[in-house]
Amino acid sequence: MRGASRKIPNPSPATAAIAAMTSTSARLSTAGGIAGKHGIRHHDRMPILEIRSYRLLPGTREEYHRLFVEEASPLLEAHRIDVVAFGPSMDDPNSYFLMRSFSDLPDREPREAAFYASPEWREGAREAVVAKIEVYTDVVVEVGEATIEGLRRALAHS
Repeated sequence: MRGASRKIPNPSPATAAIAAMTSTSARLSTAGGIAGKHGIRHHDRMPILEIRSYRLLPGTREEYHRLFVEEASPLLEAHRIDVVAFGPSMDDPNSYFLMRSFSDLPDREPREAAFYASPEWREGAREAVVAKIEVYTDVVVEVGEATIEGLRRALAHS
């Protein structure tokens, strides 16, 4: 599933709400892609927030959450990937989200590559986790530290 990001045709209201929460302080990077082509300004020294929305296969969300909490999250932490928030959608039994923070785009790529290539991931929970994902999509935006910390507090799991 890595690198197979695709747009979900009808994102859940929770996915739209997550995007709306970050939109007021979000800035797209001009490092390349569509932002650069359209002259959207890049702000130096602003961290990025990756918002990943998953559409899971029906009936797998509870097990997916258990795998994430018990296996994937500790591995992400071991690879120094900052998990800001994660969890199930409030209104869609097949949706799940993950928010991760990085210092910038150049920081994101090697951290993700190291995580996804690690023997702990590839020989561990990877197969079970990926088997539950129908499709996912990523949105990456620049946000201030206060926004990241606000999301972390607002969406904290007990």
